[in-house]
Amino acid sequence: MSMAIDSLLCPSVYPRLMARRWPGHVVELLNGVGLTVEDLSRLQAVTVGQQIQMLENAQKFSENPNWALELGLELGINSHGPLGFAALSAKTLADGLDVFAQFMKTRAPYVMMHCITTERELSVVFDTSIFDLNHLEIPMVEILTQVLSSYIHAVIGDSPAGMSYSFHHSGDGGYKERYAKFFKAPCSFDRENNAISLPSKYAGYEIPTHDESTFHGAIIKCREALDTLTASGDIVTRVRYLLVSHFDHVAAGQGDATLLRLEKIADTLCLTPRTLIRQLATRGLRFSDLRSGIQSDIAKKLLNDGTRNISEIADILGYGSTANFSRAFRNLTGLSPSEYKHRPASGVRNVISSLGD
Repeated sequence: MSMAIDSLLCPSVYPRLMARRWPGHVVELLNGVGLTVEDLSRLQAVTVGQQIQMLENAQKFSENPNWALELGLELGINSHGPLGFAALSAKTLADGLDVFAQFMKTRAPYVMMHCITTERELSVVFDTSIFDLNHLEIPMVEILTQVLSSYIHAVIGDSPAGMSYSFHHSGDGGYKERYAKFFKAPCSFDRENNAISLPSKYAGYEIPTHDESTFHGAIIKCREALDTLTASGDIVTRVRYLLVSHFDHVAAGQGDATLLRLEKIADTLCLTPRTLIRQLATRGLRFSDLRSGIQSDIAKKLLNDGTRNISEIADILGYGSTANFSRAFRNLTGLSPSEYKHRPASGVRNVISSLGD
């Protein structure tokens, strides 16, 4: 786990539920975590590093290969506070899944979620490429897939027609057989993405528990939690948050379509440009590379969505012209924007959702 997120704060709900699930292994569960059982009961938040350590400990002592799948079942929609309330009170299924894409990082900031709607599919992609989870990558995908599945089933029933699961890892080693017992839809393996997909007709499915007042109140609490997360984060997390938020505002017509420069970011963070450069350098990063990577990731998302033409995407991302955008995109991906947009569709692994939209 990178130091980029080790010190971020997240609610202590997951750790408390883990302690409750394995009461006979609490000492092992808390080994190296720096917390006591009393701390878990008392604290409203723990660090991401502490949560990750507890998951690593659970993986070590559990002799059950289904431990993460079963934990994910217990971490259902009702254990997610304002996030759960917002998703259940959203107007449509697509709106509810987008709530997860925006705010699930307040619970599990080491995996990014992206809600993508095309003419054919409504998909939620679990992007594990942002942070190195090592041997916890598959368990984390299993846990979050169960959480999202419980939400989808709560909204539209146990067996929505056309629902499917895609996993980046192989089905060998018992995964294919075990997943067939846990997931109520076909599973495919060795795919480019970890994703849950539904036919696009479900995007507009109206959620029976929709309540506009509840939804907006819950969203405000979710944004407050996200602000706390990004404020407590290291410099890379905060810069990423500001960059993606800027591009989101431009896309919504609420911002100036100019390239956000280091000086502006530094001023927002109450730093001098030199200090910001130095702090990024300690992480082996340059501002221009960080910005280019985010531009590329957002470009991929917009090209996949198909809702913007290439000229509009160039403007949103501050390139100034289609030619500049095409040249930069090819340098980063090896493809022109047009080639990328019309490539054989199998999903995109590195699609970055907003950290603060």
